[in-house]
Amino acid sequence: MSKEGFLLVHDEGRRSHIYYCVLGEGKMQYYTKRDRGVMVREVILSRSRLKVRGMTDADGRGCPYSFSVRLQRSRIRDGRVLVYGSPVVLVMSAPTWGERKDWGNAIHAWQRNYWGEPQHKALGLALDELEVFFDTQYKVLQMMLQTAVPEPTKLEAGRLKNHKSTAVAAAVAVPKALFGRAQAVKKVGNQVSKKIREKAVSFSLPPMGLSVSTSVPTA
Repeated sequence: MSKEGFLLVHDEGRRSHIYYCVLGEGKMQYYTKRDRGVMVREVILSRSRLKVRGMTDADGRGCPYSFSVRLQRSRIRDGRVLVYGSPVVLVMSAPTWGERKDWGNAIHAWQRNYWGEPQHKALGLALDELEVFFDTQYKVLQMMLQTAVPEPTKLEAGRLKNHKSTAVAAAVAVPKALFGRAQAVKKVGNQVSKKIREKAVSFSLPPMGLSVSTSVPTA
């Protein structure tokens, strides 16, 4: 499958930005927002040697769940793959460890999923649940963006070390709590339906001198 979602993109020598990223048809596209966003960058994956790897928080500008994509143009000559030109390295941070893993696998296997549908469609979420899913991604990355720091010089590294440790710890603690919202929406819907069915059954019973009660946990 292809892949869509929000990522924190760390451009070399520039401030980090949150983009809605779309992987599909051999391209990685970056948009300013999810709906009707402006495409600010497009990276062609075809005819390139590609390498995806996870990164430490320090290498990801102090952000957790970071990974890099290294691209170098290539061509086949006499049955061998030859690379040429300067490599392009994309450094990004995902909102959760699971999203980082999914992005890495999707980019690595982009050729097998050239025309595949986005992964989020396989989740079976309703439109309102999907909005929560992507909104949560964005909010988590906003918090991570506040902790992101430019690549420090050797003199600055010592002063930034303590600040980065504290900020990253706060950012790591948030995704698990926030990301449960998307699943909670679906779970609440199921619980409400169950409660309605239970109450419908108890109210439809004829009076037989028995008191029927239901115990419903409060949300």
